[in-house]
Amino acid sequence: MPALSAYLRNELHLREWSVEEFARRCVPPISTSLAYQITRDGRDNVRQSTFKAIAAAFGLSPSELHAHIGAGKSGVSGLPADEVELLAMYRRVAGEHRPTVRLLMRCLARRAGPERAAVLERANGDKRVQSLTAGLRRPPWESPAVASGGV
Repeated sequence: MPALSAYLRNELHLREWSVEEFARRCVPPISTSLAYQITRDGRDNVRQSTFKAIAAAFGLSPSELHAHIGAGKSGVSGLPADEVELLAMYRRVAGEHRPTVRLLMRCLARRAGPERAAVLERANGDKRVQSLTAGLRRPPWESPAVASGGV
């Protein structure tokens, strides 16, 4: 069950648990070695007793854990796994850089158009954004000439 390994990695990030802490929280506890095999090596042949112990660590029944894994959702937040990963990465960003990350995400989330180009133009004057985007090329639809109606 490679999905189990992905689910566990996301849950551990979200809960800020180490693999060792996760192993201890299983009921009954599992070995740290086994916890690493499952989370890092993608071990997919866990015993039913191990699966029950893992479910107990998250306060879930085995059937609930299976449903969360099958849906690709986090047990804590109900978010898809990729969103949990993004949230975990965002939480590791220093506070003074978070506005820049949010600006970049807003720019990426907007549809191509003049308003997106205007936001990017404003961002060009921000040294924080310049250092983060150095070496990145703009897609043609974001160029100032396209945004102003030229080309």
